[in-house]
Amino acid sequence: MRYVVGKLPSKTESISGLRLHLLVPCIVAVLGIHGINRQVILLYGSLPSAVINYVLTAKYTRNSELTVSIIVLSTLLSLATVPLVFWLIR
Repeated sequence: MRYVVGKLPSKTESISGLRLHLLVPCIVAVLGIHGINRQVILLYGSLPSAVINYVLTAKYTRNSELTVSIIVLSTLLSLATVPLVFWLIR
């Protein structure tokens, strides 16, 4: 089992992931969620991809190298996005 970062996500895959992160504040606004619930949902939406995704792709012989790349990139990006979201939701 290799833990090497394989191919990087394509532009389409990256934009798709970014769209999901931008969708969370829109959904919160449309549903009119306020207070601590809003803060928790926005913070949770900024968290990186979970490692369980790699386990599932490896088990079902899908593109596990791409999954590892997405996990690594989202974790690195979360170093900036999580503090930014904390600052925005206070």
